[in-house]
Amino acid sequence: MLNVCESRQEKVDTYVVGIGASAGGLKTLISFFKQMPATSGMIFIVVQHLAPNTKSKMDELLAKHTSMKVIIAENGLMTEPNCIYLQPARSNLNLFNGRLLLEDLEEHQGLHLPVDYFFHSLAEDRKDRVIGIILSGTGSDGSRGLPAIKKAGGLILVQEPEEAEFNGMPNSAIATGLVDYICPVADMAHRIMDYIHHPRLHQKAEAIGSDEETDLIRIIALLRRQTNVDFTLYKRITVIRRINRRMAIAHCASMHDYAEFLRIRPNEVTLLYRDLLIGVTKFFRDRKEFEYLQEKVIPLLVDHVAGQEEIRVWDVGCSTGEEAYTLAMLFHDHISRRIGEKKISIKVFATDLDQYAIEKAARGFYSDGIAADIPPDMLERYFNRVENGFVVRRHIRELVIFAQQNLLDDPPFTRLHLIACRNLLIYLQPGLQKEVLSVFHFALREDGFLFLGNSETVTDMAEHFVMLDRQIKIYKHLGKGNLPANQRLRSTRIPVARRIEAESARQHFELVHRLEMQESYYQQIINKLTLACLVVNGSGDILETFGRTDLILQPQPGKLKVNIHTMLPPLLLLPVTTAMRACQREENREILYDGIKIHEKNESRYLLRAVSLASGESAFPLGSILIALERMPDSIMEASSIPTTTGRSCQDQEVQQHILDLQREICFTRESLEAANEELQTANEELQAANEELLASNEELQSTNEELNSVNEELSTVNTEYQSKILELTELYNDIDNLFCSTEIGFIFVDQQLRIRKYTPSVLQLINLMESDLGRRISDMAAPILGDITEEFNHILLTRAKQEKIVRHGQDFWYLVQFIPYIDETNEVSGMVISIVDVSEQKRAEETLRQSTEILEQILEASPAPTMMVSHTGKIRFVNEMAAALFGSPGQDLLQCSLSSEYFQLTDLEGNSFPDARNFIRTISGQTEKKEPIVIRLAEQGNRQSYFLSIKANTLRMKNKNFNGVVLTFTEVARQT
Repeated sequence: MLNVCESRQEKVDTYVVGIGASAGGLKTLISFFKQMPATSGMIFIVVQHLAPNTKSKMDELLAKHTSMKVIIAENGLMTEPNCIYLQPARSNLNLFNGRLLLEDLEEHQGLHLPVDYFFHSLAEDRKDRVIGIILSGTGSDGSRGLPAIKKAGGLILVQEPEEAEFNGMPNSAIATGLVDYICPVADMAHRIMDYIHHPRLHQKAEAIGSDEETDLIRIIALLRRQTNVDFTLYKRITVIRRINRRMAIAHCASMHDYAEFLRIRPNEVTLLYRDLLIGVTKFFRDRKEFEYLQEKVIPLLVDHVAGQEEIRVWDVGCSTGEEAYTLAMLFHDHISRRIGEKKISIKVFATDLDQYAIEKAARGFYSDGIAADIPPDMLERYFNRVENGFVVRRHIRELVIFAQQNLLDDPPFTRLHLIACRNLLIYLQPGLQKEVLSVFHFALREDGFLFLGNSETVTDMAEHFVMLDRQIKIYKHLGKGNLPANQRLRSTRIPVARRIEAESARQHFELVHRLEMQESYYQQIINKLTLACLVVNGSGDILETFGRTDLILQPQPGKLKVNIHTMLPPLLLLPVTTAMRACQREENREILYDGIKIHEKNESRYLLRAVSLASGESAFPLGSILIALERMPDSIMEASSIPTTTGRSCQDQEVQQHILDLQREICFTRESLEAANEELQTANEELQAANEELLASNEELQSTNEELNSVNEELSTVNTEYQSKILELTELYNDIDNLFCSTEIGFIFVDQQLRIRKYTPSVLQLINLMESDLGRRISDMAAPILGDITEEFNHILLTRAKQEKIVRHGQDFWYLVQFIPYIDETNEVSGMVISIVDVSEQKRAEETLRQSTEILEQILEASPAPTMMVSHTGKIRFVNEMAAALFGSPGQDLLQCSLSSEYFQLTDLEGNSFPDARNFIRTISGQTEKKEPIVIRLAEQGNRQSYFLSIKANTLRMKNKNFNGVVLTFTEVARQT
C-alpha cells in the first residue's frame, strides 16, 4: 500500500509541459527538444492544429532529434516521465489523473480550440506542476487557457514573436499580460530546468521559517506602499505560494533576497501584485448557472422594476470584463424582447482592484476564442468583428461602468438589484468574508439577488439570504441592511458623486422636478436675449432651434434638408461656417462677429456668437455648436461706424460703410480659406497615414505571399509524392494489362449487378464480346458455357466460397469454369470473377489412362492364376476371380481393403506374422529384385484351409521412377490338411 501511495505522489509531483503550436510549429518543436535533456523527469504533451483527414508524421520527424519516446496519444494511456505525447487529428486532448483522454470532434462543431481545451484540463489536473508553452502559430488559440495555468500557479513561456514564423498565437498570448518569459525557443529549456529545480517550489507554503516572517511582512508592506492594497487580509497560504513562484522566476534563493529584489525593482512589485490578483473569467462561465439566471432571475427583476427608472447591477471583481458584459447582454436581450412595453434602462457597475484589467475591460476587445463561449446569435448581435478578434458593440459598452475599487476600503454602490461576486471570497480570510457579505447585505435592495461562485456560501449571513437552488449559488435578499461599522467610518471620505448616489428616491424626484422648472425658465430667457438661436452638429445639421428662427431659416424647394448650408441666407452663411470651423479647432471656444447683415435690403446689423458645446455639459452629441444671433444696439452701431466731418456727404458715409462690409467679407473669406487649408492639410495627413497603412498592408501581403510560397512548396512535395504514386500505378496497370493480354486463361470481372467491368482476350474465343459490351449485364448475353450466372452469384453471396465446374464445349474441348467472389477493401463481396481454363488435354489424358486401366484389368482378369494389384501402402486396387476364390471372399469386398485386414492371415514359413502391410510389400518388393518368388503361409480361417503360397511380385513404376504399386501373382505350393 505504501508503494502505491509513493507512486501516486510521484506522478502528482511530476511536471507536465503542455506545448501549443500551429503553423510553423515543427521547426520550433525540433529546436525545443534538441535543447531539452532527455532525462529531465518531465512529461511533454504537444497539441497542434491538425488537418482532420491528414495523417501526421510529427512522431517520425521528432524522433530523429530526441532520444525521448515520441508517442501518439491514445484514449486511457497513462503518461510517463521523459516521454513526448502528440495529439492525434480530429480529437480534443484531456488530462485526468495522469491519463490521456480523447474526445472525438463532431463535424458540426464550431470553433475548434484544442490548445485552450487542453490547458484548462492540464491546470485542473496538475495545479502548480504545470508549464504552458505557446509557439509559432496563427490565431489566438491558447490565450484563453493561460489564465487557468496562471491561477493554478504554473509557469508560462511564449516564443519571441520576431523569431516565430507565424506570430499570431505568441502575440495573442502576450496580450493577456500573464506571460512569465518571452524568449527564443533555444532558451526555454534552461529556463524551465532552473525553474523546476528552485528549492522554494518544493517547500510547503505553511513551512515558512520564523526568520523569514519579517521578510514576508516587508514584502507585503512594499505591496501596500506601491499599490495601496493590504494583502495581510488575504489567505496566507495563497500569498506565500504566489511569492514563492515569483522567487523562482526571479532566481531569488531566500525571501530576504526577494524583499531586496522588490526594493530595487519596482516593476517586480507590479508583477507580484498582478500575480496575486490573477482572475480567471470568460463569457458565460459556468453556462448552467447563467442559464438559470437568464430564465429564472432576470424576468423577476425586470417585472419588479417595471415602474422604476433602471436596473442596477454590481459585478464585483470583474477582472477583464467578460462577466460584466455577459450580465449586460442577458438583461438587454430580455428587455429587448418585451414587445410593446416600456423599455427599462440598465446600469452595470463593474469593479476590480487591477487597473490593468479594468482598462482592458473598458476597451471591450477580445480575441477570436470567445466565439467558442458565446451563443452565435448573441455574438452577432452584441459584437463587431475586427482584425484578430471581436469588439463589444457600443450600446452594450455604454451599459457598463468600469472602475477600480478596493472592496474592503472604498464605499459600495447602493440600491442594487443584483450583485455578482464569483470566486473572490475564497481568497479572503473568514472574518473578511463576513464583512464583505455584510456590505452586500447593505447594498442590495429588498428582494435583490446575490450571485456567488461554486465554492462560496453566505453561511455567516444566512439569516438575510435564502438559496434559490442547491446546485446554483444564487441567493435572494430578504431585507434592507445597515452599513457595517467600518464602512460607516469610511463613508466620510465618499466623493460628492457617491453621496448624491446615496440620497433617497424622494430627493432625487424633487431634483428632477426642479430641473424641469428651470428648463422652462431658461427657454423664456433665451427667447428674450437672442433673436434666434441654433444648435448644429459638425456637419451643419440643425439639432434644435430657439427664438425667431423664421427670420434666418429659408427652406428650399424640393426634398427638405434640415442643414444650415441649404437654409441660411447667403450673407449669413459665410460668417456662420467660418465661426463653426474656428469652434471645431478648439474645444470650449467662443467666436464673436459683429456688424453682420442678414439681407441686402435690411440695413440692420447683428452680433453673431458661436460656442462649441463640450461633451458631458449638454445632452447634445459630441462636436455640437451653439449659434446665436443678437440684434446690435444703435449706440454700438454708431460707435463702430466711421465718424463723419462737417460737410461730408451722406454718399461718402455709404461708401465707407460699403468698404467696411467688403473688408469684413474679405476677413471672413480669408478665415474660411485658412480653415479649408487646415482641413486640406489634415486630409493630407490622413492620406499619408492611409498610405502608411497601405504600405503595412503591402508588407502583410508580402508575408502572405511568403506563406503561400511555403504552402506551394508543401503542395509541390505532395505533388511529387502523387507523381511517384501515379508512376507506380501506371507500371502496375501496364503489368496487369500485359498479364491479361498474355495469359491463356479467360477472365471476366463483373460487379454486383453482373455488369461486365473487364475481360481478357482469351474469353473472345468462347464468348462473343466487344468493347461496347462493357457495362452490360452478362446474364443478358448468350454464354451457354457459363450456365445460370445469376444463380451462381447468389450462391457466392451466401457462402462467399468459390464455385467451379467442368463444361464440355463442342466435341473435343473441355473447360474448367470457376466463379470466384470479388472481395473489396471493406471485406464485402462487391462482384465476381469468372475464370475459364482449357482442360481439354487433361481430359484426353484422363480418357487414355482410363482406357489403359480397363485393358490392364481385362488382362489380369483373364489370367488363370490368382492375381491382385495393390498400392505401396498395401491397399487392394484390383482382384481377379481366381484370387477371390483363393481368399474365400467376393472380389468387391476385397477392394480397398488392406493386406493387413481380417481377410488375410499371411505369415512366413515359421508362422511369424508381418508387422503391417507396408512391411509385407517392402519384403516382397525386395525379393522381386532377385527375380525369385517368395513362399508364405496363408493361415486357416473359418472353412478355409491353411495354404503355402508362392508369390511373385511385379512392381509398377511411373515414368519418374517413384514407387507406385505391385501386381501379385499367387501359386499354391502345398495345402495343409
